[in-house]
Amino acid sequence: MPSETESIIIGLILTIGAIIVVIAYIPCLIVIYRDKELLAQSCYMMMFVLGCVELIACSLHLYVGIGTMTGLFYHLPLKWNKLSGALMEFFGWHYYTVSSTALAFNRCLHMCAPNVGKVLFSRKATVVI
Repeated sequence: MPSETESIIIGLILTIGAIIVVIAYIPCLIVIYRDKELLAQSCYMMMFVLGCVELIACSLHLYVGIGTMTGLFYHLPLKWNKLSGALMEFFGWHYYTVSSTALAFNRCLHMCAPNVGKVLFSRKATVVI
């Protein structure tokens, strides 16, 4: 078990980092959401969803930061810690990496073969992703 000072420092880093990212993401997501021309494009729709997933991940980082500072995780049952970690990994990391790969593929297709990109990443296909 880390010392109390180490726990507070690590918790502060996680908490402050999560707050900074949330403050930076919210205006960007509001701009994308309000501009219907941007949201009509497949890449911005995917970026908007990725931003929402990132906000959820940051709320989990905020939870972990506060839990680390207060020592909450040392008093919770081990099953709860495993469950919350598995949920964060699956819904955060796995979804984010697959969606980022799809976004990179989308951008490459639109640059190299725009007609194929329009077919593969039409509005209906992008909603499915």
